[in-house]
Order: sequence, then structure tokens, then C-alpha cells
Amino acid sequence: MKNIKVSFVIIPVIVLLIISIGLAVWVGGKKRCFYVASYHKGYPWQDGLTAAVEKNLAGYCRLKSFYLDTIRQSSELNKQTMAHQAWAIIQDWQPHIIIASDDNASKYLVKPYLKDSQTPVVFCGVNFSAEKYGYPYPNVTGMVEFEPIRPMLVQLKKIRPSIKQGMMIAAHRITNEKLHKHLVELASEFGVTFDIRWVNNFQQFTTVFADSQKYDFIYVPNNHDINNWDDSLAREFIQAANITTITVSTARWMQPFVMLSFFHLPEEQGRYAANTALKIMAGASPADITIATNKDWRVATNQALLDKIQLKLPDNFKHFIEVEK
Repeated sequence: MKNIKVSFVIIPVIVLLIISIGLAVWVGGKKRCFYVASYHKGYPWQDGLTAAVEKNLAGYCRLKSFYLDTIRQSSELNKQTMAHQAWAIIQDWQPHIIIASDDNASKYLVKPYLKDSQTPVVFCGVNFSAEKYGYPYPNVTGMVEFEPIRPMLVQLKKIRPSIKQGMMIAAHRITNEKLHKHLVELASEFGVTFDIRWVNNFQQFTTVFADSQKYDFIYVPNNHDINNWDDSLAREFIQAANITTITVSTARWMQPFVMLSFFHLPEEQGRYAANTALKIMAGASPADITIATNKDWRVATNQALLDKIQLKLPDNFKHFIEVEK
């Protein structure tokens, strides 16, 4: 009987030891996760997305990150060169899974180097459509990114039901061209038309902004590639400008320069990518995971700018965070 009792004690201990060893192997970093970011450290969108990836993968794999830096180094040659460097790391390190954030990682790395490969990939932050890269592949799934254009138009109609014409001011870049096309298509559902003015630098922006006050609202999606943009100078200009119309954006960091900033969250993209990567490493097939789209959004208000045109938000305008006073 004593031997039996000893066995009852020893067996659970052995089982727990086996489980602990297995967990240690998993948590200890036997799995290798490679995160490829399209942009650079310090870029607000990239930082938020990266932080969510790191947080949700912490303890589950050894995470290595690589930044393509395609905003600051935007030449075609640099994009291809950096993608090739990422591919060299993949060949050498042999990650169990790759997370590719934003369009350039998909365009310059995933599509040319990883399509139909044995390495699973989770993309995120791909703007508007995954079809442009031929997604999904058998080894690739992910999340498409949509700007909260529809919520923005819904809320603008709540504020001023009479709005009919908007002006978009942005740098001439591929993403903004796609955004404008998407914007025009959606706006037609609300009886709204959009004009577009491309600007290359901050001086052009100030001129176009001043000339656009006749529109029902001005939409500045972001300040990407607007040369000579300086946040301090932009604040001074906006505060001193004779603003007579509503100004909006779909970038969180543009909130100091517009009355209403409607934005989606990079953390949602990063959290989804990391959790999907964990599912795949646990045995799920990318081919069985449907491509998702972002759902969460916020709107921040700039009360000082709202006061410039004495605009009071209606009672049914509830979904907002007040950031600027």
C-alpha cells in the first residue's frame, strides 16, 4: 500500500514536471517570430502597432523586428533594398512566423518573396483592399485597414445636415490617391462631393487651406510627405488663421490642427496580428483564417478650434475623447 501511495504522489509530480518543461520550451523562446514594419521607430502609427505586437507576443516567442523605413527613405531603390535585407534575415534566421505591418511590407517583401512559401505570414495595416497583393495566399492571412471615413461622414451630417461639398488637402502619394477614391465613393452615399488639392510643402498647405474656407468642411487626412511641415509652425498658423468652416482629419496626431480627428487604432491591428500569429503557431492554418477588417475608431475634439466658428456639437455626438483644450 505504501508503494501505491508513493506512486499516487510521484505521478502527478512527473506530469506537472512534463507540463512545466513543455511550457518552458514554448515560453522560453523556441518559436521565432519576425516582425517587419514598413515605417520607422518614432512614427506614431508604427509605434502603437509595434507596442501591441510586442505586448501580445511577450513570453510566447523570440521576437525579432526589422524596420523598412519607407517614409523617411522613400525611393524605390531603398524600398527594394530594405525588403531584400529583411528576406536575407528570414533565410538565415528561419522564423516560424512573420508579421508584416502596413502596405510596403506586403508589396516589397511578402508578395515577391513569401507568396505560397512554407512560412506563414500575418499582414496588418494594408489599406482598403488585400486584393492588390493577391491576398489571401495559402500561407498568408491578416487584417485590412480602413480609415473611419463613413463614421466621419455620419458625424458631420449630425453636426450640419446641410453639408454638401468638402475639400481634401494632402500630399500627392499613392495612399492618399486611394484614400481620395474611397472617400469620393462613400461621400456620394451621403450626397457629398469632394474636391482635392495636392500640396508638396507647408507653404502650399497654408495657401490652399486659406483658400478653401468656402467649402462646407476641409479634410486633411494626414501630414505625410508635406515637406517642411513643422508642428509648432502649424499650430501657430492654425491658431491665427481666419477659419470659417469645419476642419477634420483621420489621423490621431493631426488632432492639434483640426476641430475633429476621427481615427482608428494601430493597437487593434497589432493585437489582431499577434493573436493570429499565436493561433497559427498553435496549429491553425492561415488558409482557414478569414481576412479581417478593423472595427474600432475614436474621435477627438479640439475645443479651441471649435470655438473659433462657435460650433456646438449636438447631443447625439457621443463617441469622442476630448484631447485639446
